[in-house]
Amino acid sequence: MRIHCYTGNLEMAKQIAASSDNAAGFFYLGRQLEAIDEVQDAIYCFKQAKRFSHAVRLCKRYSLLTESDELDSELVQLA
Repeated sequence: MRIHCYTGNLEMAKQIAASSDNAAGFFYLGRQLEAIDEVQDAIYCFKQAKRFSHAVRLCKRYSLLTESDELDSELVQLA
C-alpha cells in the first residue's frame, strides 16, 4: 500500500486497504489523504483504523473552515 501511495496511485491503495482491513494501513492512507486535502476519505480511513482523535480533529478543523453540515454530523457520530 505504501508503494502505491508513494507513486500517487491512491485508488489502488484504497482498494488494498479495504480488502486487507489492516488498521495500520488505514492510518497510513488516512495521513496521505489528509496531506492532499481529501478530508472525507481521510476521516473514513481514520475511523477504520480506530484513530478517532485524528478523525475528530479533521472534522473540527474542516467544519469550521467550510461550515459543512456533513462534517458536523460526522463529528457527532464520532462523539
